[in-house]
Amino acid sequence: VIVLALSYLFQGSAFSATEPIKWSVVFYVGFDEEELADRAAHLIPELLRQKLPPNVEFLIEEDNWTEEGKPESVKRYVHSAEGTKVEELPEHDSASPQALDGFLKWVKKTARGKNQIFFLMTHSWGWKGTIQDFRIPGAPKNHNTMMPIRELKRVMTENQYHPDILFLDTCNLGNAEIIHEL
Repeated sequence: VIVLALSYLFQGSAFSATEPIKWSVVFYVGFDEEELADRAAHLIPELLRQKLPPNVEFLIEEDNWTEEGKPESVKRYVHSAEGTKVEELPEHDSASPQALDGFLKWVKKTARGKNQIFFLMTHSWGWKGTIQDFRIPGAPKNHNTMMPIRELKRVMTENQYHPDILFLDTCNLGNAEIIHEL
């Protein structure tokens, strides 16, 4: 659905090979819960297979599930018509305000588009919070964390991050709670 929506949004865009990037499509992805990962594991590879027009780029941070005993990490991708760059980071708590802050600072430094779409893709529980992380370094096996919506707002405000379009693919999060807060 996401790929189809983006294809529709950018179809027919007049562009030339020398035109600067107009759209930075930004994804903050937390799929590090086994059931969610099973359903969404194909998404990032599918996004990275897309042949993008020269005026669009994807910036992605992915905290994904790994099988027990396999090394865990967070990956950042910059995908454009020029190719794909991958950076591997140590596993961290994606639900922590510090992790989101680091990501938004990276986006501000890296994004080349005049316009931005921000996809938040993770587990959440409505007014209880969003960006739920199930694998936290040093925490007991069944421990998980969740970012309160007010913290999401604080981090976005402190970073002066105001995307043109906000897309929430966040499980039980009702749009009303986050729109009210932001």
